[in-house]
Amino acid sequence: MTLTLTSSEQINLHQLAENTFREMDGHIIMGVPIGIGKAPNLLNAFYDVAKENPQFRLDIHTALTLTRPRTRSDLEKRLLEPFFDRQFAGIAEYKFADAALKQQLPSNISVVQFYFKAGEMLRNTPAQLDALSTNYTHVVRDMMNRGINVFTQAICKKVIAGKTRYSLSSNPDVTLDLQRMMREQSHRDGKKRLALAEVNNELPFMPNDAEISNDLFDIIIDHESMNCALFAIPQQPISATDHMIGFYTSTLVKDAGTLQIGIGSLGDAVTNALLVRHNKNSDYQSLLRRTQALEKFPVIQSDGDTAPFNQGLYGNTEMLVPGYLELKRGGILKRKVYHDLTVQQLLNEGLQENRIGLDWLDALMAKQRISSPLTAQDLSYLQHWGLISAEASIEGSKLLHAGEAQIPDLKDPTFRQWCHDTLLGKQLNHGILIDAGFFVGSQHFYDTLKQMPDDELHEINMTSVDFTNHLHGGEALRIAQRRHARFINACMKMTLSGAAVSDALEDGQVVSGVGGQFNFVSMAHEIPQARSILMMRSCRHKRGKPVSNIVFNYGHTTIPKHLRDIVVTEYGIADLRSKNDQEIIIELLKIADSRFQDKLIRQAQKAGKLSKKYRLPEAFRNNTSSELKQALAENLQTNFLPFPFGKELTDQEVLIGGSLQQLLVKLGKPWQLLGAILKTPDPEKVAANRSNLERMRLSAPKTLKDRLMRRLLLSVLPYEPTSQPEANVPD
Repeated sequence: MTLTLTSSEQINLHQLAENTFREMDGHIIMGVPIGIGKAPNLLNAFYDVAKENPQFRLDIHTALTLTRPRTRSDLEKRLLEPFFDRQFAGIAEYKFADAALKQQLPSNISVVQFYFKAGEMLRNTPAQLDALSTNYTHVVRDMMNRGINVFTQAICKKVIAGKTRYSLSSNPDVTLDLQRMMREQSHRDGKKRLALAEVNNELPFMPNDAEISNDLFDIIIDHESMNCALFAIPQQPISATDHMIGFYTSTLVKDAGTLQIGIGSLGDAVTNALLVRHNKNSDYQSLLRRTQALEKFPVIQSDGDTAPFNQGLYGNTEMLVPGYLELKRGGILKRKVYHDLTVQQLLNEGLQENRIGLDWLDALMAKQRISSPLTAQDLSYLQHWGLISAEASIEGSKLLHAGEAQIPDLKDPTFRQWCHDTLLGKQLNHGILIDAGFFVGSQHFYDTLKQMPDDELHEINMTSVDFTNHLHGGEALRIAQRRHARFINACMKMTLSGAAVSDALEDGQVVSGVGGQFNFVSMAHEIPQARSILMMRSCRHKRGKPVSNIVFNYGHTTIPKHLRDIVVTEYGIADLRSKNDQEIIIELLKIADSRFQDKLIRQAQKAGKLSKKYRLPEAFRNNTSSELKQALAENLQTNFLPFPFGKELTDQEVLIGGSLQQLLVKLGKPWQLLGAILKTPDPEKVAANRSNLERMRLSAPKTLKDRLMRRLLLSVLPYEPTSQPEANVPD
């Protein structure tokens, strides 16, 4: 029986937490969802009680704890703090997260995370000690093995005709399986385990698998004071580099296929390129010709597609990102799947979901899914999928509909004609466009989900990652649904052996986590005609110097070389599947930045992994940023914009932010900035950037530090001369 607390008199979270500690003999091992599914009020209450009572112990198990970002420099703070005040107003604050970031957790509290916000916990010793490396599909198993005895989550509700319905909203990913296993384990060993929820109606109400009965939780706390803003991820600008990665990746996605993408600028770049391909195909084909992609990368012709989408895509992903809604709006995400093996097989064989005829009934009978004459069970099945009118019923040996009754014998011509004329439905019911485990996104994304009509919302199924991230337990159906699957993820580095580095550094420092990447990579090798695609920027800047992300070897890997498949950089596509060691190296050299190709060749040849006679073809010798920008030149202002899906930053903040990025690169070579520091600012440039300096609170610097920052900022801000230069500009 669920206890629902609704009045302020009933709700004393501090007392609830203290009582729960005592019920668990002073030691709570708590499971907490990833992302925005956390219950902040409950978490803070349990943290406070543990902090006040050292005899209690609290071990929190979670991932991706989203908190207001920290700024690193004074210039960053001046730019971003006003934006953060707007963007993150009213979001939940997690006391355990703040203490973990500052390395100030009390000795009786620990936080075990299987996925960090990228880079946030580098060199954070307690966090690194307690990092848990696991596949997303193994999280439930690992939590159970670690003794989870309390689970907390934020849920939402909807009241319809006086009945309250609850939804796990953003996070059925782990909860559905963990709750079941906790109860099964309690039944076996007799030990008490509790599931606690708080209602936050800022969460979108998601139907289907995410909708739950109220007895899934032991206690539900439902009070308006619990509602709080969701952490909304602002849109990131897409660089020319990212756009080219997205473009090459988009050529590998087949019509009538399946798509998995992640969040961030690379995922957005793929989404944008797919939309250009579908809606502006002539421009897309022009870029294909300009890059000679079809000639240089034959995998596009063998396994890819460059035409508009006729049948469209289905989304199967652990993370529902805003890009999926853009693809739906753009007419690409439109291939529905059905969670019934026979129905899905018949669709794959050519029957159509919106043209229901007797051929559907004959085919179901041929596969022995229904019998003839139809039974009450057969009729219920057909009505569920929309194949037969919901008004029909079976009484005794006859089927009744609209005052007429007949024996439902599908072999009888008279019944078949009646069935054709009056009984058949118009189209299949319960089609799903997206199966996903959890979501995080922008405020616009959340608002869109909350305002979406019910029929469209039911096409999105938030469910367990046990379904989305692997095949076991339902292989036949999942393989039938995931036709031509393209599982698209990002990595940090790629070795010349074909191993990928995605989650940690070679000294063991965890950057983020494995998450579901290994799941999807391995699944791509198990599904016929599926491919894993790992996207990666070919190089990065370190202390002002370019460094290759394609390396000969590295001391840590996330995806082993034997699971290599397709790798995409801004310079093209490396098809590594079934290639031998030398062929892998050759393919990766073709998509490496040209500044590093010769060194990589020498390293491979010295190690005996590349023939001494090998010469890289000239067609791949011009992998430079200038060539990349020239390739995109005709499209940059129309099809490959920095913010194709809108932005939360103002235009001024974008301009200043871009300038600070330039400054950050230059800081790697301080001598390049000496001129800017020593030279008095040009009065005309100061006048042209008056509003930018005011925005950064540097229009009238008073201290030496402020004057230096002002000069550094002016050195990278754009300059448009004015006809009335400002005289005697203070510095």
